[in-house]
Amino acid sequence: MNKIIILLVVFLVLTLVAGMHIYQSFKRLSELPERLSALNEKLPEGFWLDFGMVYYYSPVKMIILACAIYSACFFLVDYVWKRFR
Repeated sequence: MNKIIILLVVFLVLTLVAGMHIYQSFKRLSELPERLSALNEKLPEGFWLDFGMVYYYSPVKMIILACAIYSACFFLVDYVWKRFR
């Protein structure tokens, strides 16, 4: 029973952390057009930035990172639980 509670707490904390990262990523993505247009105005003639930079802000990266963190934490909790029980 204690193991289930520990796993639920870990899951909830990781969900909150991953959700915050994904939210921030979407927020930055929505601000990107204004940032690019402001940067393009400051660049010398003949230079410009395009929306290829959107990949840098990709929420997909955050989702993949969250899944990797979930997996690692579940394996770690399971290993520690079996090792020190």
